[in-house]
Amino acid sequence: MKTLKDVANKVSKEGFYEYYKIIIKSPKSYAKITKMQMYQEVIEAFKEDPEIILNLCNAEEINILQSLLEKPRIQKKYGYIEYTLFFDLFVNYLVGLENKEYFIYEDIYNYVKMALNLYNKKEHDLTDFYSTVIIGLTHIYNVLELDLFIELLHNYNIKITKETFITSLHDNRRLYECVDIVKLNKKSYVISKDYPYFEEVLEKRLPSFSLKKYTLEETLSIGKYHLNLFNPNILNFINYLEMHMEPMYIFQVINDMVACRGLGFTDEQSLRQISDNINDLYQEISKNIADFPCWIA
Repeated sequence: MKTLKDVANKVSKEGFYEYYKIIIKSPKSYAKITKMQMYQEVIEAFKEDPEIILNLCNAEEINILQSLLEKPRIQKKYGYIEYTLFFDLFVNYLVGLENKEYFIYEDIYNYVKMALNLYNKKEHDLTDFYSTVIIGLTHIYNVLELDLFIELLHNYNIKITKETFITSLHDNRRLYECVDIVKLNKKSYVISKDYPYFEEVLEKRLPSFSLKKYTLEETLSIGKYHLNLFNPNILNFINYLEMHMEPMYIFQVINDMVACRGLGFTDEQSLRQISDNINDLYQEISKNIADFPCWIA
């Protein structure tokens, strides 16, 4: 598939509609639009406002797009960190993968180029910082009352009002993908869309639950890579996984570990299921699961 149009033709309507809702501010209802109509609206949106593309990316991903403009094909990388960055670009349909090489889709290439010509690094880095802290906090705690979440942001010197925060979840496309606000029992909660278990978390959360504090750097790392790369144990664990597994399987293992640790499923049966009953992998997961955030205790 060399074009976004090819992608739209191949993927399910449901999957492409989720993407369409991220790009288009006032999307048509699912029943009243075809995949090709969605594709045309997305292309038109990129044409009218190429900065939409920048708003889908963090700083590292923008660097990758710049590299792809200079060198149209980049050999697939095999490290976990590289995989997570390319994965985000891939699921946002900004890059494709063919013959183990990444490339920008032909029909959006010029819009990516236009977007990068408009790129204001200082301004974008500030937005990237703000977004990544918010995403990181949702990965760490999964669900928190809105007022408490705003208080945590203030602790990281992000001085934002509740109203501005709520607006940003609709205006900021990265946040729209990853974070939401829901109302339960007349209370507003900030929740993770990446790990959509908030109801189960609130049900299982112990009365003694307290917020484990993470440094700003740790929160940013968890927001970008789902991992606290400032923890030496986690770094050693990733090195172990990279020696034995393909990045796509590492990504799955990490996400399963985040969910299991978060929800308190750290029993042998749960961890053996993550490890696919590979004993050495089970031993490594058992050794490192406690270094992942717990959402309930």
